[in-house]
Amino acid sequence: MSIIQNNYRADIDGLRALAVISVIIFHISPALLTGGFLGVDIFFVISGYLITRILIKDVLRNKKIDWLGFYKRRVLRIFPALISIVIVTLIASYFVLTPDDFLHLSASAFASLFSMANIFFYMFVDTGYFAADTTELPLLHLWSLGVEEQFYIIWPFIVFALLTFLVKRHYILATIVVISLLSLSAAQILLFSDFSLSYYMLPTRAWELMFGGWLAFWLIDGNKINFKVANTLYLLGLLMVVMSLFFLDEHDFIPGIGALPAVLGATLMIAGGQSSENILKNIMCHKWVVAIGLISYSAYLIHWPILALLKYSLHEITLLTGTLVFILVIVLAQMNYRYVETPFRKSSLSNKKVFSYYFFIPVGVLASLCLIIIFSIKMQLNYIYPWDKYNLVTDTQPAYKYSYNCQYSQFNLTEFTESRCVFPEESKANVLLVGDSNAAHFVGMVREFSINQDIPFRNATQSSCPALLTTKNLPWVDRRFQEACQRYRSVLIESVSLYDTIIVAGDWTDYDYLAKDEFRGLFRASITRMAKQVSRVVIIGKIPTFKNYSINCEKRSLKLGLSCDSSRFNTAEELQKYDVNEFIKSFTEELNNVEYFDISTAVCTAGTCSPFIGTTPVYYDSGHLSMMGSHKVGTTIISNNLVSFPLIKK
Repeated sequence: MSIIQNNYRADIDGLRALAVISVIIFHISPALLTGGFLGVDIFFVISGYLITRILIKDVLRNKKIDWLGFYKRRVLRIFPALISIVIVTLIASYFVLTPDDFLHLSASAFASLFSMANIFFYMFVDTGYFAADTTELPLLHLWSLGVEEQFYIIWPFIVFALLTFLVKRHYILATIVVISLLSLSAAQILLFSDFSLSYYMLPTRAWELMFGGWLAFWLIDGNKINFKVANTLYLLGLLMVVMSLFFLDEHDFIPGIGALPAVLGATLMIAGGQSSENILKNIMCHKWVVAIGLISYSAYLIHWPILALLKYSLHEITLLTGTLVFILVIVLAQMNYRYVETPFRKSSLSNKKVFSYYFFIPVGVLASLCLIIIFSIKMQLNYIYPWDKYNLVTDTQPAYKYSYNCQYSQFNLTEFTESRCVFPEESKANVLLVGDSNAAHFVGMVREFSINQDIPFRNATQSSCPALLTTKNLPWVDRRFQEACQRYRSVLIESVSLYDTIIVAGDWTDYDYLAKDEFRGLFRASITRMAKQVSRVVIIGKIPTFKNYSINCEKRSLKLGLSCDSSRFNTAEELQKYDVNEFIKSFTEELNNVEYFDISTAVCTAGTCSPFIGTTPVYYDSGHLSMMGSHKVGTTIISNNLVSFPLIKK
């Protein structure tokens, strides 16, 4: 094998520009470019290709890898810009975040400094149905940097072993293909059993980097591709990338096989770009495109904290706001590239000084600062936050935090038999509450009815799953919960007849939006079937939603001076969007033992609805009651005689 050439590839910087612009647009508004997040996957391919080229060149030229030189270049490339962004983000976030969130940010910053951001977010970020909005985490985007840095630690050893022991290129290529397929298979399988693991971790992302690595080995002799073949490959790759960006979304088996077209497309574009006679790549080599590619690392680092802090401050990202953010990101990225990235990357210091000045000392100081912040917040030291004020704000918990709420993400057969799911425990329940999270958040309310009427009930719910009596596959159900939803509905079919009263609730507006005709047909058939098996069926309508509502507004207002009462009320006109409630209400009138129930009487007055009852917040997020709020709704209905809700038909 000959030593590969080390020519600069302007088209690769152009591809970087495409990747970073896609990511930024997606994060500004997913609706503008539904597959824009795949820009990260394109970055992985580019990194895999370039790093593997460097390593191959080193081994073929020197019969070894210059480990210190390799990691010195990685430190100079990654850490000056990373540290500058972490510092600025910590400073800015102090003036915005509440104590708990600033503690979480400091912990994520600490992990990021040691190339473990992805591990941290996998372990400590809840991605469940009721999870807090991850778009408000200022350093979440550094998970991808953690994946790359871990790859840089492991991959050089693999490249050295491949070139030393396998030698022949076709053996090396076959080995990389096998490892890549194993990684891709793991990513696809874990999408359904552990989505966070599949999304954040190196073993399930490695195949994307290794596609680039495979290409570097394939071009190991520096061979040029025929210009006709190069143009064909480039066109095919570009089409695959563009179609992925525009037509895929987060529900399309990513990072499993759904990411394959974008990853393969980026690989083909890099392969086709080898030819200097490639016509199409000239677009990617335009000076303005290349200029954005050069600052893509800084742009990626900068864009997310800005958007996260804006969203955290409850600012809506409109088209105008998004445009201004995009311009600001490009300007700041250019400054960071010019004054931070470039000077440090061109440093001529010795290996020892580079590791000392640019890694150990700054990382050590910044990591120590993060630990001090974490300690100070945990100990509630007053010189960081006015704890007397924060401790006065009610800390509202979501429904899933309570043991008596039997809402599952992955349903198992014990849900219909667990004693904790019955209130009072050890009772024989004749009433069953079923549905999704929009049923689970009524557990507190139904408990109040249960206490008032001295009638026990059981709750058994499954996230993102309509309580329909059918084993038919429902492709419009969130793919993360499809298998569990099917198990849940199968058991529900067998369990309904064991109860006197069935209470059914769900996110009717979402199901109606996703599959109106199919949902309404199945709903009619299911409720009719239930009504024949039990004495009484109660269907609870979809509750009003509040787009800009945040349960943390009161805490956040202590720093930001937010108005927690404005733009958080639904008008009568907005309530008309819930035509599915009208459909359900009208349908219940057709059956003698089916009734419709709506909590609007508790949260709405004269056509205007609020997430508060009096001064008490009863919602956890924009569309779910908190557990304490659910109890409050129940006691309000009972004490004011707002509407009758007998658990057993009299």
